[in-house]
Amino acid sequence: PEGALTLQLTASNSAGEGPRGELISSQPAAPAVALVIGIVFTFTIFMVIVNLVCWSCVRKWIKQKCVSWGPKWLVEKPPKPGHSTAIRLLEDDRGEPLLSSTYSDPPLSPILVISKE
Repeated sequence: PEGALTLQLTASNSAGEGPRGELISSQPAAPAVALVIGIVFTFTIFMVIVNLVCWSCVRKWIKQKCVSWGPKWLVEKPPKPGHSTAIRLLEDDRGEPLLSSTYSDPPLSPILVISKE
């Protein structure tokens, strides 16, 4: 049968009919419409997001948002040594050897070995 059912059982034997039991209600299984709607809604939102990511302008906007929320050091560009003024000046003075220095090491002192005996 379709619809809600309500049952009430009694027991009977040779002594007669027993007391009535509790009412037991049974509801029909709810259709899975809510589940189907939820799955379709989730799938639709997912497909819209995937479609938006395929557009370059949306990718650019998402990247800007992620960069603004993240740490600054992650997106900073390190300086290029090739554009350094100091390196350019060193390259201009190629007439002098780069590793030459007027500084020289002092003479070594003699080492005394002291033994503990």
